[in-house]
Amino acid sequence: MAKKAALLLAGVLFLAQAAAWAQRNVIVNQSNQMRGGRMDQFRMGMQISPEEMLKFLKGQQFTEEAQKLEGLMKDPSKGQELQQELGRLNRVYGMVIRQMEFDPEGAQRTLARIKLETEIEKFAREARTAAGAAQTAARKKLASEVGKLFDAVLAEEEMRLQQMEEFIRTGDISAFGAMGAMMGRAGGTGRGAQMGMAGQMNPEMMKQQLAQRRADIAAWKKNKTLIVNMHVQELLLDIPPFPWTRGGMQMMRIFE
Repeated sequence: MAKKAALLLAGVLFLAQAAAWAQRNVIVNQSNQMRGGRMDQFRMGMQISPEEMLKFLKGQQFTEEAQKLEGLMKDPSKGQELQQELGRLNRVYGMVIRQMEFDPEGAQRTLARIKLETEIEKFAREARTAAGAAQTAARKKLASEVGKLFDAVLAEEEMRLQQMEEFIRTGDISAFGAMGAMMGRAGGTGRGAQMGMAGQMNPEMMKQQLAQRRADIAAWKKNKTLIVNMHVQELLLDIPPFPWTRGGMQMMRIFE
């Protein structure tokens, strides 16, 4: 069990690392060794101005959030509230707004997932507070949206797996699509530069990680109904998840 957990964690970190490195390179345009002032520069690069954020919210039809932000922007006495709300919006949407600049296709997938998660939060609140027929309807909608989110997440996992398999097979960073092209520009275009990430990892370990990921995906597909129902029940409880697992396994959630 411990070996399986370790391999699964390594696989998640491995599959997520390419995206993380690419994000840092495009925003900061420096190496991935960010300390001190470089980290400040990274954070500044992620900040979205109120005007840009408002344009994004309106364009994506996040109507309530757009109206709230616009109201705060028009009221000089609400400066502190404006900064707090803008900080929250940056945490939710900042990454995808930057992603739209270099990976529009990937950004659309991210946006679709954000919208699903927003709908899930709404229906979960309704299902927890409503009664009778309204509660039954809200629970059905909640289960439907969770099912859609399951499909979206699974498709993303399958795509990442295919990209990593292609990268390991060819050593070509373009296997990662728009992110791969960007990584090539930031880190060099030669095969040596492209293989730098994989070259630091044991090939056998990489194969084991990918095999485990394939098995995970197959198990998720087989047990979709159970997984969706479990998550719906968790959402209806409205309590923070209990930390059954320790240390490293908790890190998996960062990359989900």
